[in-house]
Amino acid sequence: MSFEAMIDAMPTADAKLCVYNYGGPEAAVADIASYFDVDSNDVSRKRTADKPDGTAVVAVDGDPLLEARVTALRRAVRTTAEVLRNVDPAEPLPSDLLASLSGGTFASHDRRRLLVASRHIERRVHRVGAGALHASFQRLSRLANDLPTLAYYNLLARAGVDVYVYGVPDERLENADELTVVGVDSGEIASTWMVAFDGDGDDDEKAALLAREEASNDWRGFWTFDPAAVDGVIEYTTATYG
Repeated sequence: MSFEAMIDAMPTADAKLCVYNYGGPEAAVADIASYFDVDSNDVSRKRTADKPDGTAVVAVDGDPLLEARVTALRRAVRTTAEVLRNVDPAEPLPSDLLASLSGGTFASHDRRRLLVASRHIERRVHRVGAGALHASFQRLSRLANDLPTLAYYNLLARAGVDVYVYGVPDERLENADELTVVGVDSGEIASTWMVAFDGDGDDDEKAALLAREEASNDWRGFWTFDPAAVDGVIEYTTATYG
């Protein structure tokens, strides 16, 4: 099953957003709704004594999956990177805050959603410190020009993780001796953002992000902790490009 077929096979998530006792800027609500592909008709506002002021609740397919302060959630969906150590220990890391919302396909008109999912998986790999991480960067030049990510992947490899990176070989990847670099002249790889971790054999630690660029900076895909879905991504990747 190709990457595109895997994305097509993943059910579409129906997300709704409700904000409680909120009197802040509407732009914050709009940013959150946009991130989760929530139509403006599916955004509601309520007042209740049961929720703290400025609470946002995201429900997917009718199930409330995420509750957070509007300010924290907006910061999470607008992030483009994060560090291993949180600046404010009282605040959840953006990737951890959004982790409960894996599953179901999404459409994204920028890279933030993919970056948040990628960072969550990479932090999980760092915590486990073993197993195999597979990542497609479309073109190797993207990783070559992203020195923080390249350094971090080398750090993971030195810690004992088998790190495989895939991309169209448009540039020689320097300072990547710790990694297994797979240069592939493939249209599928050129249009795919993929980060998948095998959990070192532990189903509870498996995670994957898979997205396809259907137009410039216009992505469709999913991220998941379902072991079978993660295994499917890794098995296809290694069988086709291994």
